[in-house]
Amino acid sequence: MPRATTSSTAKFLVVNVPVADIRKTPVDRAPGYGHDDLQETQVLFNEVLAVGSDQGAWYNVEALEQKKYGAGGTCQGYPGFIRKTAVRPVNSEPVYYSVVKINSVDVYDALPPAGRRLFALSLGTKTKVVEEHSGYSRIEIGDGRFGWIDSKSIGGMRLGSDIASLRSNIMKTAELFLNSPYLWGGRSSSGVDCSGLVNLAYRANGIDIARDAKDQRLMSKAIKAEELEPADLVFVSANDDFGRIVHVMLYAGGENLIESPETGQTVRRITFKEKFGMTLPELKRAGFVAGNKKVYLGSVIK
Repeated sequence: MPRATTSSTAKFLVVNVPVADIRKTPVDRAPGYGHDDLQETQVLFNEVLAVGSDQGAWYNVEALEQKKYGAGGTCQGYPGFIRKTAVRPVNSEPVYYSVVKINSVDVYDALPPAGRRLFALSLGTKTKVVEEHSGYSRIEIGDGRFGWIDSKSIGGMRLGSDIASLRSNIMKTAELFLNSPYLWGGRSSSGVDCSGLVNLAYRANGIDIARDAKDQRLMSKAIKAEELEPADLVFVSANDDFGRIVHVMLYAGGENLIESPETGQTVRRITFKEKFGMTLPELKRAGFVAGNKKVYLGSVIK
C-alpha cells in the first residue's frame, strides 16, 4: 500500500489508497453494506481533493472530481471528511491520461512475474502511464514511486467521435457491476449506489458527471421517450414529492434498465414493467407518473 502523509499547508490532496470514504462527520463507516446516513461518497486512488480544515485525524475536503450543485446553481466538489491516512499532499493538481476500465486490476512493485502485488485499483481509477513493456504499463503511484499494471485493464480518457460506440461502451461498463452489492454512498467495484453506478460507468469512458442523482438530472438535457438511447438516464422522484429526485437508472435499450436499487440488493437489469408496473409506452400515456412517483428522462451525451 502506498505510504500516507499529511500536511496542513498543501493546496491539494490526492487519494493514496484504492478506495476511501468521504464522511458527513469525522466518524468511520461500520463494516458491511448496511445503510449509513453519514456516508457521503467514496473517492478512488489518485482522485484530487481540495484541502479544508484539520480535525484531528481527519481533513475536511471537497472531492473536486465529483460535482455537487448548491443554491443558485453554484457548483462545488463533494464535501465531507476523509482520514488523513488516506491521502497525500500535493501543491499542484495532477493530470491523468488513462483510466481503469475493468472491475479491478492488481498493481505490482516490479514487472510481473517477478513483481510483488501491492494493492488493486477499482474501475474508474485514473492513472498516469510512464512506460509500457511486455503487456504491462508502469504507472505513478505517488511519492516518486511506480507500479506495474496489465495494459489491457486501462484505456485513454479522450472521447471519440463515434457516439454510438460511446453509448455502447458506457453500457458495457455498467454491465460489469451486475450482481455487485448496493452500498449507500458507494462508488467502487466493491459496492455502488444508484448514482455511483452512473458516475463510474461514465467516468470510465471519459465523461465526469455529477455525483448525486438530483445533480445528474440538473446537468442532463430533458428528452422524450422517443429520443431514449442506451446510456441515457431515467430519474425517479420521491414519494409524493415530484420535485425531489432520489433515484437514477441507466436506459439499456428496449424496455430494459440497469440500476443499483437499494440497501440489501444488488445491481440488476430490470424492465420498465417490473420497475413501475407499466411498459415505457404505458408510462408515457400516464404522463410518466407511476403511483405516487414521477419519472424523468435525460441525456448527458451530446
